[in-house]
Amino acid sequence: MKLTTQSKQIMAVVIPAVLVLLIIHFYGAQLGAIGLGADHILPGVVSSQSYRRAVMHPESNDAYSAYDILGERRSEAAHDIALQQLSSTDDYLWMNAAHYLGCIGDPASIPYLIKALRHTAWRADEERRQLLIKLTGKDFGTDFTKWQQWWLSQHPDFQMDWESYLGFQPRLQK
Repeated sequence: MKLTTQSKQIMAVVIPAVLVLLIIHFYGAQLGAIGLGADHILPGVVSSQSYRRAVMHPESNDAYSAYDILGERRSEAAHDIALQQLSSTDDYLWMNAAHYLGCIGDPASIPYLIKALRHTAWRADEERRQLLIKLTGKDFGTDFTKWQQWWLSQHPDFQMDWESYLGFQPRLQK
């Protein structure tokens, strides 16, 4: 069977397009803005496994955005990695890991979401509050002290550094 000129032209466009979509699907999170843009235009085109790879190597990928997208998807693809990264010394990595874990309903995120109420990134306080309400059934607004007191009353043996790795301008009481 001989292909017509029109069929050849269509194939010349379709085959590269399919290859690009496959690359974006499997490696979109590692492509930075290209992958994020593609996922914005075609939600879901970048696989959750690609975002998992991004959080596995936060030094060379946008792990913060990857956690955000995985959280929006309610994907558990990076659950085990996020639990490990809660102890990160990267001011934003642990916080984004905690947010992701809160989005997928993991109660391990609760003390870290509380700690995040002191973080420089204050614009996300209401999101943290909503996650804390969802996870605990309690509502202490965005008041770090009230949340911390409640948490410690429920978990008296819990030990955590509440004051380190909070960004460039943490909201600590003087």
